[in-house]
Amino acid sequence: MSVNNAKVTGQAPPLLLIEALRVETNSPVEPVTILDGVCLQISNNETFALIGESGCGKTMTALATLGLLPINVRTYGAVIFQGKNLRNIAEQDLNQIRGRHIAMIFQHAKSAFNPTFTIGTQMVEVICTHLQLRKIPARARALDLLAEIGLPDPDFVFNAYPHQLSGGMAQRAMIAMGLSCGPQLVIADEPTSALDSKTQREIVRLLRHMQKNYGFTLWLISHDLALVAKIADKIAVMKDGCIIESGSAATLLQKPRHAYTKLLLSQCKINQAQPQKTRAPVTVR
Repeated sequence: MSVNNAKVTGQAPPLLLIEALRVETNSPVEPVTILDGVCLQISNNETFALIGESGCGKTMTALATLGLLPINVRTYGAVIFQGKNLRNIAEQDLNQIRGRHIAMIFQHAKSAFNPTFTIGTQMVEVICTHLQLRKIPARARALDLLAEIGLPDPDFVFNAYPHQLSGGMAQRAMIAMGLSCGPQLVIADEPTSALDSKTQREIVRLLRHMQKNYGFTLWLISHDLALVAKIADKIAVMKDGCIIESGSAATLLQKPRHAYTKLLLSQCKINQAQPQKTRAPVTVR
């Protein structure tokens, strides 16, 4: 559904609408297609999941949405966020949207942080840049968030360098930084793939808990269909840079149409009844 069609029908326009997104290498000989006509629609306050095997283009889709692709690729199509095509705005304006209105939680949190600065320094910089706060209130906001996500010693994490944190602690700190400016959309790129099973469950509960408290839309990128089934409202399946199937989580899990989706389902133990969303209080160790 395009933004114009939404106005005609009286329906609320989607928070994010991706139309005919194509990304290919900028090769003078023979360009290689990375994304081929990707179309996605994400509504306000929902949990949307993009799933597929590693290398299928999931992360590339998120990076294209944020305008973070390398210079050796060409991009076509539209990325419309809150009615504005992000591909048609100046880089300065896009920088104001990244972090403030759209936040991304990266797969490897310890690598995503700058290793030469403490967690607190990086969080305060983001908060000061986007919310125009001074350092003292920005520091207080950062510490409050680190405490809210369940870290037992927020002061230690605030003053620690990334390498001093465990994987789970770094992932929680990344979530705190992502939420620090109150974004409307949070993109979580494989947020549990590098963690043990117990910490994975804690991170999933944490994301759902924070989503309920803050009211943001969650775009979850994952290859783990069993994890996605627990929390997603809608699911899109990607293969070789294309969306091959999408729909409500309940319908797609119970009645998959594409052979690839059926294969993904067969590879994981999953209750294909109505997904049970995890909304229990978070206990983080």
